[in-house]
Amino acid sequence: MRAIKELPQHLKKYVYPQEEVHYTFEDQAVWRFLLRQLSHYLKNTAYHCYADGLKGSGIPVDEIPLISNLDKNIREFGWSVVPVSGFIPPAAFMEFQSLGYLPVATAMRRIENILYTPAPDIVHETAGHAPILIDKEYAAYLRDYSEVANKAIISSEDLEQYQLIRKISDLKEAKDSEAINAHNSKIEKLEIQLATLSAQMKTSEAVFLGRMNWWTSEYGLIGNPAEPKIIGAGLLSSLGESKRVYTKEIKKLPLSVDCINYTYDITNHQPQLFVARDFQHMSDVLNELSEHLAYKRGGEFGLKKAIEANTVNSVEFENGLQVSGVIDSFETNNDQLTLVKLSGPTQISLNYKQLEGHNKEYHQQGYSTPMGAIKGLGNKPSTVTIDKWASQLGLKKDEVITLNYESGIVLTGLLTNFILDDNQRPLIMSFENCSVKKDDRIYFDPSWGTFDLAICSDIQSVFGGPADKSSFGETEEDFVKLTVSSGAEIDSSLDNIYKEIRSFRTSENKSIEAFKELEKEVLKNHPHQWLANIELFEMSKQLKFHSEDIHQNLNLINNETTDPDVKTCIQKGRELATLKETL
Repeated sequence: MRAIKELPQHLKKYVYPQEEVHYTFEDQAVWRFLLRQLSHYLKNTAYHCYADGLKGSGIPVDEIPLISNLDKNIREFGWSVVPVSGFIPPAAFMEFQSLGYLPVATAMRRIENILYTPAPDIVHETAGHAPILIDKEYAAYLRDYSEVANKAIISSEDLEQYQLIRKISDLKEAKDSEAINAHNSKIEKLEIQLATLSAQMKTSEAVFLGRMNWWTSEYGLIGNPAEPKIIGAGLLSSLGESKRVYTKEIKKLPLSVDCINYTYDITNHQPQLFVARDFQHMSDVLNELSEHLAYKRGGEFGLKKAIEANTVNSVEFENGLQVSGVIDSFETNNDQLTLVKLSGPTQISLNYKQLEGHNKEYHQQGYSTPMGAIKGLGNKPSTVTIDKWASQLGLKKDEVITLNYESGIVLTGLLTNFILDDNQRPLIMSFENCSVKKDDRIYFDPSWGTFDLAICSDIQSVFGGPADKSSFGETEEDFVKLTVSSGAEIDSSLDNIYKEIRSFRTSENKSIEAFKELEKEVLKNHPHQWLANIELFEMSKQLKFHSEDIHQNLNLINNETTDPDVKTCIQKGRELATLKETL
């Protein structure tokens, strides 16, 4: 079991304490309805560890869980839980998981989105993701996946798409009806923008990893293709989607790396799902996919991917030196890399730790360095100790030196400083009054200041984001936390009804007379609230009291509504209430 690493400083800003969230009594009723339904249905269709995971994680059926309690229990699985505010940037989400933290959105879905919400919420994260973490093989897969995804190159178009999806989802989850109506036109415009952008986007590495995640961790199946079990959090937290799994209209395909070629629409049901034999099978597919990514292939392939993405990425040389920024261009000679150039603020790190003095403020205007064989030192200058540099080239600090690269690039300058690795091999040499040129082409002019030369010949890896994220700082648009509803706009009369129902249910002394009073209040003031009526229907069954008024009112709601989700909820609520077993 891998240890949970300390939460880095740059991730702490995404934390949204649950104590700042106000859950209404209607929120509690929505949670209870969903958890009762899901617990009942999934006990036969979810992967075998789900029930134990639900119990072991301490997720209660009757009330929204406390993140602090969930975290305490999940730590027994080798994970931790961190509360966040809805959508967070994809790179941040993956970094959380790669460190062993499960990000849990603290918001609770609106009753209008009870069967499916476009935004992350506490149902999806807790009832969906958390229980399966009890399986060590799955937990290991999820962390391995997150580490791979954290290396994937994300494009500027991906980030724009993420921002649009987040805005649309947040608007759709607005709590009060007036806000929803006011936002409708804004939502329509944003959806048009999203459709236009999505239609013209190139497929980045991050998109491929997103699809892998969708068809495994979110909508994955496992076991026998003829009768698979559910493991995906999107299915485990969606009453509607989980019931569609076993219909004939849903194709069940064997999981393979080809799943990354299947797009998905988060607003619609999925036409096909993928079935893994076991978690090792999922890991094998992940490993196969990773072999095609720039972080493993490096070289020209990785540089081209990063240039196309036009985002902050990192190149890693053979000696562990890493340069992070927007990769602008590169040059080759006889298929060998001879120069790499980055634009804008650039960071230089060694093994994911920023080198002192080489932050993005110092390299504000970008960075470039020649690469490859140096005459007199051979093809791999990064393997040569500083003493051999001195003996072979006459290298001395505070003296002028000329380096002649086999590519034809010539560097001449006053050596003022150098950084060595543990084996006394130079990583960076700094020069004043320095010129770097090839024939008539000037790469660096003496008037530009200090030139910092990276001693390197090969690019082993090109990966997404800066090497030292904490030191580099923001690489994406400023993140603004979703303001979770304070409950100020709720119908206090309706919420009080849910409070009274909850109080009655938990009371030790339940009388028919008290029930009738509650029933009378609901039918008079809130006759169209299907969930309040279902809760009364359920209690009437527990009291062994037939309420014809509630029975008829539910029929009326069912006949009058045009919302198929409401019809489904009424049907399923009645079915579960009539079962002899009590969840």
